[in-house]
Amino acid sequence: MIGAMNSGTACIRTTAVTRPASVPMVKVMEWNRTKRFGRAYLDGGSLYVQMDMDVERGATTEALANNLERWAAVVDQFPKFFQ
Repeated sequence: MIGAMNSGTACIRTTAVTRPASVPMVKVMEWNRTKRFGRAYLDGGSLYVQMDMDVERGATTEALANNLERWAAVVDQFPKFFQ
């Protein structure tokens, strides 16, 4: 998803959702405290992870590829962390 953040900053926001989850909030907070990339949150009983990529001043193909590789790693780690 491409969107605008506060004060008009352009970004690419990536979001993944897992099946409805009964995950304790303390586990969500642990993810957010220990992981640099990907913010976890619960909403409506579903568990989400989200990561923004700042592209306000543009981005090279290599930078975008690097961010997408990082996102793929986050999406891979996320469900394992919450098992």
